[in-house]
Amino acid sequence: MQNKFDEYLLKEYEQIANAHFNTINTISSFFRYYAVLMAVPIPLGAAILPLLLANKEISPDLKLYSNLIFGFIFLILPLFGIFISRYLVSLRHDSLLYARSVNGIRKYFYYKSGLSQLQKISIRTLPHSIYIPDYEDTSFRPVIWVFSIIDCGYLIVGLFLINDFAHIQLNKNIYSVCTVAILFFILHFLFFKTDSRKRENDYLVTNKVGVDIDGVLNKHRDHFCKMLFDKKNITIHPDKITHIPVHEACLQITKEDEEEIFNDPRYWTQMPLDPDAPSQLEKLSTSLGKIVWIYTERAWPITKKTEHKKNRSIWLEWKKEILTFIDEMDLSFYFRNKEKIIFYYLYCTNKNKLINQVTKLWLKKHNLKYDKLTVENKNISFGRKNACRFSSSKSQIQYFIEDDPEKAIKLSMLCDFVFLIEHPYNKNFEMPNNIARVKNWVEIFKQLRVFSL
Repeated sequence: MQNKFDEYLLKEYEQIANAHFNTINTISSFFRYYAVLMAVPIPLGAAILPLLLANKEISPDLKLYSNLIFGFIFLILPLFGIFISRYLVSLRHDSLLYARSVNGIRKYFYYKSGLSQLQKISIRTLPHSIYIPDYEDTSFRPVIWVFSIIDCGYLIVGLFLINDFAHIQLNKNIYSVCTVAILFFILHFLFFKTDSRKRENDYLVTNKVGVDIDGVLNKHRDHFCKMLFDKKNITIHPDKITHIPVHEACLQITKEDEEEIFNDPRYWTQMPLDPDAPSQLEKLSTSLGKIVWIYTERAWPITKKTEHKKNRSIWLEWKKEILTFIDEMDLSFYFRNKEKIIFYYLYCTNKNKLINQVTKLWLKKHNLKYDKLTVENKNISFGRKNACRFSSSKSQIQYFIEDDPEKAIKLSMLCDFVFLIEHPYNKNFEMPNNIARVKNWVEIFKQLRVFSL
């Protein structure tokens, strides 16, 4: 297996190296074509404009309108130029990414060679760090200078021609023209800098951690068993829940029993917190600089169209519980009386947003720090996996913390690494090698700290 992996890396090395040099050739060719195209209007304008200005038979209005037309053309060209320059910068960043990949493969074989450090230094001339070359490589800045000068030249000429059409003397507006030209010149370098930093910090390495709620931030098994006893007088131990949904775990619990518990708003508002979660979640942001995105799938309450009276009582119960929840949290400083009424009519009257607000309030109650929250609460059938959840791949989540084994397997195809918090219902699953089983949040933070070195 190791020999096959080595062969794969060697082949990858060859292909990436070729892609690197092909990208550089593409940049050179594209820049030459750009220079030729941008130079064409100069001799044309130099040939036509003097004729228009010197020919007395041509009406003054035609001369002015010709200035307007050429002025707009010369103003549009700089816009094309700045977009083309950003495209070339993107190609340049691709070539640097290929170079970094080659460095990583080179490092792998150097460390595997068994050579001493002195021998490595004596024969190695090319770098083996995956963090160089720098995306803000100064060797590409002369190209940005050329783009800036050409684009600003066209911009100044275009503004001059527009001023002439509007009968505005350039010497009366020279400071405005110079200010616009200087700002446009600086804009090229600002784009180069922001695109480079975005490629360094956001491309591939996003620093985002996705976190599920149920079974990750809370103790949902314990709470479910408590609610089951309170509502149905049925006693089961939390460790007996070896399958999700619970009614499929052979515990003599029906689907209706389970729905009744999940439709009770107190199940969500009174959910107990994992005691390690707040401190460890905050440390992800403060100590490791992670961006925390919380995801949860909660499609409750679920009602049946044929039971209108029962549905109405459920909605009223949820609305009442939300307002009670706010009062119990002592959020008078956050929701004053008028604001509480506005909150009620904006959210409690919208059935689809009830669980959203309960979730937000629960997170606030327990002082859980996060950057973004996504609550998937579409009308899905009971027990079905919501495919919309996995659209998080567009968000480039690097790590994900999950408890559901099926979701963890799907997320492993989208994320670099998935942490699966151990529960009785996820033990009998074979997991990919980028899923790590963990017992608690302390283990998660320790592993993420190692990955972040």
